[in-house]
Amino acid sequence: WKRPLADAMAAARPLVLRLLARGWAACLPVVVAEAAALQFRPWHPRTPLAPDRYGIPTPTAGEFVTPDVLLVPLVAVDARNYRIGYGGGFFDRTLAALAAAGRPATSIGVGFELARVADTLPGPHDIPLDFVVTELHGLGLIGNTAAEPERVRVVRVLREALESEAASRRDIGVACITAL
Repeated sequence: WKRPLADAMAAARPLVLRLLARGWAACLPVVVAEAAALQFRPWHPRTPLAPDRYGIPTPTAGEFVTPDVLLVPLVAVDARNYRIGYGGGFFDRTLAALAAAGRPATSIGVGFELARVADTLPGPHDIPLDFVVTELHGLGLIGNTAAEPERVRVVRVLREALESEAASRRDIGVACITAL
């Protein structure tokens, strides 16, 4: 489920495979309706995938699950952790829906250092990310200090996985993870 580097995002597969080996579960987003929150289906290396309406490979079957952590693609990000994605609003709607359902997910923006901008001019519907990771800055270096302790614990586990996968930092992208 690699995304082209030309799209300004790379695959999260090396990181997710490492987390799967540590007992985590992974899932991928599924667009179920144009103006709705994303849904998520479990993913493992043998999961059948098919391109969705946007050409993004997604799981074709399985029950929907609720992620605890979202690795969110970003095209641009500002110092307040507001991001610009591909303009569909899917991740903002998803973060809002998860929070409204009492299951807020830890959101980690993943992109390249060159994506940093002075201001993304966020609108009222935009939700800041809890953390941002780039090829130069690992998790925890740029983060929301108001994040709850449980979110910080999850991020520490991810940071450990990222640091041990240092050679792949330029090869991180969108994925969704459920902590066990």
